[in-house]
Amino acid sequence: MSPELQKQHEDMNAYDMIQNLKEIYEGQAPQERYETSKALFQCKMSEGSPSGSPCHQDDGLHPNVGKTGICS
Repeated sequence: MSPELQKQHEDMNAYDMIQNLKEIYEGQAPQERYETSKALFQCKMSEGSPSGSPCHQDDGLHPNVGKTGICS
């Protein structure tokens, strides 16, 4: 947690802290899911690659695609 967030939450109990963090970050998740899905749908299999590896490693996909483990 960044020092700014720590200072902002230092007087909160755990429940209030979690609720506040959800409010702050909840809106980012749908956009990240959309970007990740979009990148995955644009993947193309390399010729001769095994079916378990659907994406090129060096095609500059969205950074979150690597987190899924699908294209690694």
